[in-house]
Amino acid sequence: MLTFQSVIDKARKQKEVIVHSLYECIKDNYKDSHYYNVIAGLSSGDFQSFYFYVSNKVENVYYAEPSIKLFTVCLGGFGDGYLSKEQLSVIFDEELAQLEKLVNKE
Repeated sequence: MLTFQSVIDKARKQKEVIVHSLYECIKDNYKDSHYYNVIAGLSSGDFQSFYFYVSNKVENVYYAEPSIKLFTVCLGGFGDGYLSKEQLSVIFDEELAQLEKLVNKE
């Protein structure tokens, strides 16, 4: 069964890959965009029930298969530069901890 907690746990296991993808997306687009989404795409396939991707396009969150936006990173302004992988790793941990707190509160 797919739960928010299973998505969070799987994201933590894939942290290095997700942070690297986030870093590359920001590095390639920071002059044109300052919002970056980390998304869990839901899959109807038998192999995996969901996968992760990073996008700086809002429409990518809502098209194709259903998805869950885990969090958004905002750089603060166009052309201000981009964050290091270490900074993104800290943001990743903080954002997932916040999401976990929200979905597990009673």
